[in-house]
Amino acid sequence: MRRLFFMAAGYGFTPKRWAQDAGATTDSFIIANDETINKGDAVRLDTDGFLVRAGANETLLGIVVGLITRDGISLDNTPPADYGGTYTSGNVGTESYVAADDNETEDRVNALVHVGNGVAYLGRLDADLGTTAASVVGARFDITAAADRIDENTATVGTAQMVCVDNDPTGDDYALFRIFETQVY
Repeated sequence: MRRLFFMAAGYGFTPKRWAQDAGATTDSFIIANDETINKGDAVRLDTDGFLVRAGANETLLGIVVGLITRDGISLDNTPPADYGGTYTSGNVGTESYVAADDNETEDRVNALVHVGNGVAYLGRLDADLGTTAASVVGARFDITAAADRIDENTATVGTAQMVCVDNDPTGDDYALFRIFETQVY
């Protein structure tokens, strides 16, 4: 099986689709008021159905792959006067949007979220894979509080947010992960 690896520009998760993966979708979700969302963040829906960054030990909806207006236009191609909040152009881990306090009802800026439990994501660990004895391929991990990296110290065979499915040959601080605790599957 052929796999592609590359280094992300910043922290965050990058979708990597394997040939046998099927059923993954990219859907748009309105970002919660006053929420900061980065491309590459692990996210979830709050109790009101709006998108927020996921924290450690929370179920995951998916990974942010883009930021768009309510009309589906990339924020990169939209004048700031057309939406509230603050947008910063960039790559995985550096492109971000800080929602205005009325985003849910007025601006309705959305994040494109890659949703699918069969997708492998290239993710960066906060320490080299193997630093903790249980930190190996097949182990399960939680994400960091910032929702942009794997917390290597949480390696377990029990319940956790993501599962390591392969090493990354480009370095010990990256590996491939799949969502294990999901909001939708």
